[in-house]
Amino acid sequence: MIEIARKLSTFLDGSSRLHLALLFIPMLAVALLEMASIGMILPFIQVLIMPDSSGPVASFTEWLLQGVAPEFRHVWIAGLFASL
Repeated sequence: MIEIARKLSTFLDGSSRLHLALLFIPMLAVALLEMASIGMILPFIQVLIMPDSSGPVASFTEWLLQGVAPEFRHVWIAGLFASL
C-alpha cells in the first residue's frame, strides 16, 4: 500500500501533494467524530432505557445535565447524540 502511494505521488506536483496532505486533516477529524458517535450508541441506549439507574454513564449524564428536569433529560441526551 505504501508502494502504491509512492507511485501515485510521482504523478502529483508539489502543490497537489500539499493539498492532499491538508485534505487529510479534516478526514482524520471526521473519522474521530465518527468513532465517538459509534461509541456513544450503547450508553445512549442505556440512558434512554434506564434513566434512573446508577452507573458511570448515568452519573455522568446527571452531572452534565444538572439544571434539567429528570423527565426531560432523555431529550437533551438525544440532541447531544444527534449533534455528533
